[in-house]
Amino acid sequence: MRPALLVSRAAVSLAGFVTLAACTSTGTDGSPATTGADVPGGVGHVHGLEVNPADGVLYAATHSGLFAVEGTTIRPVGDALRDTMGFTITGPDVFLASGHPGAGEPGPANLGVLRSDDSGETWHELSLVGQSDFHVLTAETSRVYGWDSTSGIVGRSDDGGRTWRNGAQLAARDLEAVPGGDGRLIATTVDGLLLSADGGDAFGAFPTPSPTPLVVIDHVPATAGPGTDGAGEANVPPVLSGLDIDGALWTFDGQRWSGPGSSMGPPQELVAVGGGSFVAAFDARIYRTDDSGRTWREITPSE
Repeated sequence: MRPALLVSRAAVSLAGFVTLAACTSTGTDGSPATTGADVPGGVGHVHGLEVNPADGVLYAATHSGLFAVEGTTIRPVGDALRDTMGFTITGPDVFLASGHPGAGEPGPANLGVLRSDDSGETWHELSLVGQSDFHVLTAETSRVYGWDSTSGIVGRSDDGGRTWRNGAQLAARDLEAVPGGDGRLIATTVDGLLLSADGGDAFGAFPTPSPTPLVVIDHVPATAGPGTDGAGEANVPPVLSGLDIDGALWTFDGQRWSGPGSSMGPPQELVAVGGGSFVAAFDARIYRTDDSGRTWREITPSE
């Protein structure tokens, strides 16, 4: 099904979702690409932020390629300038991406799913080449989910992205697999959060709606906490987090939402580092907060 786009909030909400999900470069809307060079101090429009568990390095997927962010140093990774739309890290040094060739690069308009086993230095075709343009990719263990912009369908792969099956059709801006591998999947839409309990085949309303519609979401990684029975430490479950249309951070502990943080403007991407630490992209620049969104500092170099 495709949920209706409600215009119950200000028109900026719908416009923001459409703008944030737009494709560029060689994509289907024909708009010109934005590169890091176009935005002083920026990296261009960011479509993915992920931390490599192998070394803790942050990676930003953009319309002009993949970048590694270390401190305030940003370096291009590999020699491809592809328009990287969907992006996720499935394990140490193992990256998946989707999108379109960069200017002058060979390949079909829709690259399907590409895989790198060396932290983005080199890539090989994995599946759906010439067929799919995933604007969103997310993974939990060997299961990978993607939102295909060519069809509006949520796809699911149970073998690391090699083969795919179609799930629900919906207008999603972001997808997030719930840690634990039980098939729960959360989608952000202009109507609010949706939850699938069956691996993306069907979606319903999220049981505890966020106070404002969220654009991009991620889970704060699970941490160890004091045991309650004197038998040592117990795991603290992962916490859902998200940025709303104004760029304010909200977190959900399973019972209630906390927030909002400071409004930073329409967000592009979000990754939860741990505890109160998050990294997000706003206006082609990358920022970090260590106090759950109350204050942010830019970590991309500025002129």
